[in-house]
Amino acid sequence: MKTQHLFLLLLFSVLSLHLKCKKETPEVETLPPLTQTGAFTFGCLVNGKVWVPKGLLFSNKLTITYDPGWRGGSLVITARRKDNLIDQSIAISSDNLQSTGIYSLIIKDTSLAYFDDVITGCVYYSYRDLTTPLNGSLTITKFDLNKNIISGTFFFKLAKPGCDTITVSDGRFDLKL
Repeated sequence: MKTQHLFLLLLFSVLSLHLKCKKETPEVETLPPLTQTGAFTFGCLVNGKVWVPKGLLFSNKLTITYDPGWRGGSLVITARRKDNLIDQSIAISSDNLQSTGIYSLIIKDTSLAYFDDVITGCVYYSYRDLTTPLNGSLTITKFDLNKNIISGTFFFKLAKPGCDTITVSDGRFDLKL
């Protein structure tokens, strides 16, 4: 009986030591998959790093509006990421949007590519004079008003004096209208 207790105590000690020494693996962020189901996902790479909305109440970190009667069909998607070291927002919008297809994000007065970094104070608008829109587009891959689903991909690159150039690539979203 004493041998059994000693064995269990030794086993418990070894397991405790193993668990104590085991390093925690940090959570690795990944982009959401490319889907077309209305999964309420959004993500992209910002200067090569994964960027997904997080850190705020659910309703404040990702919003979408679509008005079929405004400017031939107006879409606006906004996303925000906030934690201890990051407070950033991304927005994309386009007018004359009524079907799948490719829409420019750098045409003044009909589209918008936006990036805001509160920590650095750099705010980029593709239609503002102080921001140089280098390129960008929005590709709508699913546009189903019967099921209220809109999905697609996007990218843009913006430059502003005194700030780093922002390259947003591999953008994707799958949202319910």
